[in-house]
Amino acid sequence: MAKRIEACREEQSNEIKYDLIEVVEQKALFTNARLTDEDVSDGLYCYHLRYSDSENGFISIEPRVGVNHGGSVITKFPIDFGDDGYISFDDDTSPNFLGEHMTIWEYVQTDFEQEQTGGINQC
Repeated sequence: MAKRIEACREEQSNEIKYDLIEVVEQKALFTNARLTDEDVSDGLYCYHLRYSDSENGFISIEPRVGVNHGGSVITKFPIDFGDDGYISFDDDTSPNFLGEHMTIWEYVQTDFEQEQTGGINQC
């Protein structure tokens, strides 16, 4: 964890803001850029969205996308792609853009589970 935090501090100095999204039941960061594993801090995961011209939207999330790359996704937790090696989207499972932007450092520091449960302690 300390290694991941230190690497994210370096990223923070760049002040790169990513879109916060919900995808495959977790909060993640999105960019239109084609990131590589080397671009992402240790302890985080990089995946890619495939875009469909005919369906006018994202159609899947995959470990690698060569053609019709729609953007890169950074997650805190690994994604199990099963035997297919990708996860197809439909209207209910497509990425949900939350309207927030944050750096990788802010993303790593945010406890999204606590936010969802309210995170308020009452005496």
